[in-house]
Amino acid sequence: SFLHSLSSSGSKEKISGLGFAAGQFGNIVGLVISLPFAIGTLSLGSENGRPATFLVGAILFFICALPMLFLFKENKSMDCKSMNMEASAWMNSFANTFKDLLHIRRYPGVLPYLLAYYFLADAILTLQLFSGLYFEIVGGLDDQQKTVLGIGTLLAAGLGCFLSGRTAKSLKSTRGCITLV
Repeated sequence: SFLHSLSSSGSKEKISGLGFAAGQFGNIVGLVISLPFAIGTLSLGSENGRPATFLVGAILFFICALPMLFLFKENKSMDCKSMNMEASAWMNSFANTFKDLLHIRRYPGVLPYLLAYYFLADAILTLQLFSGLYFEIVGGLDDQQKTVLGIGTLLAAGLGCFLSGRTAKSLKSTRGCITLV
């Protein structure tokens, strides 16, 4: 949501790719930190194993969220306090969305992008949600093996995210795109 305030019009692809890559590498760091708790070599109080990894994840999320909470501020135009969240505002939101969908033909390339993103994001989310279960039941992998496999997958995803920004810039993907803020 901060892409427009963190980048110029010529660097949006690069900043977006770096942001996604940083997210994947953050996931890797979280897996590496939680691995000793998952396999039982470390415990958090009386908790060890999988329950401890959830506590570690919550603590890491809290620590990593603090800089965003205190250092980054939204533009005044995006201030939620100025928005009227009554029932009529919700209905207007749905009406505007429907109206925008009717006029999407004015912007070539937007509908294929939205559809591709939806199916890609859905496929990636499904893979992330069920891969651990699949590898445990079908592959017979333990928590340590699943974590190492997850780290390898996240490394590939992070590299892909990093390169996607550069690829989009070289293909001039934002040529003719509309600015949404």
